[in-house]
Amino acid sequence: MADLLKTGDVVRQRWKITKKIGGGGFGDIYKGVDLVSQENIAMKVESVHQSKQVLKMEVAVLKKLQGTEHVCKFVSCGRNESFNYLVMSLQGVNLAELRRSQPKGVFSTSTTIRIGVQILKSVKSIHEAGFLHRDIKPVSIINYTFMEETDIRR
Repeated sequence: MADLLKTGDVVRQRWKITKKIGGGGFGDIYKGVDLVSQENIAMKVESVHQSKQVLKMEVAVLKKLQGTEHVCKFVSCGRNESFNYLVMSLQGVNLAELRRSQPKGVFSTSTTIRIGVQILKSVKSIHEAGFLHRDIKPVSIINYTFMEETDIRR
């Protein structure tokens, strides 16, 4: 399927797409800038024509978890004639990229434990809100919280 957005596109006269940063079976993820606040954002999009629509549930989960530690900030959501979208704060690199950037491509034991604890806390928050995360993998884990709270560069 062709990309739903391209660099330079502006959604709802507010969010300008700067590049595609990911994609999968249910849609694509783009980096962009909020033309009002000038903050960087991430935008997840899914085609309105695909058979399985998952973004609506993601929006519900993200809204319910706002204010919870380890959760990115919900900015907005909506749809147009081509796609549904979710706008959220842009976080850091994912865990897979972060691991590859480490000496020898591995984390130390203490870093692994600190990251594991952070992941468990995050999953616990999701479960306590009544949801189940069904896509836990290194590329789904973003390091912003780890870098801020545990300083894995130690």
